[in-house]
Amino acid sequence: MSKTNLAVVGTTAADALQNVRRDLKSRFYERDVVIDALLASLVARTHVLLLGPPGTAKSAVVNALTASIDGANAFSWLLTKFSTPEERYSTTNPTPERA
Repeated sequence: MSKTNLAVVGTTAADALQNVRRDLKSRFYERDVVIDALLASLVARTHVLLLGPPGTAKSAVVNALTASIDGANAFSWLLTKFSTPEERYSTTNPTPERA
């Protein structure tokens, strides 16, 4: 997947998002709802929490979306049944060894 560059003449943000959407949907079968939700959150500049069983491409879709955009980065945190409330609801930034 090539990086999205909105500085290209004639490319609008909507066109770039459609290209990314089309590419992600061709790579991730039956993940249309997740892809659309991620793109909506990208446009709205909000956070996303993806829940689901292991092996359902949650991280893979996020990583592919992040890789497709110049200068983008993603933050992920694995929540388990052993996660503490401090891990889930902390307002402090995670330390590098925990991120």
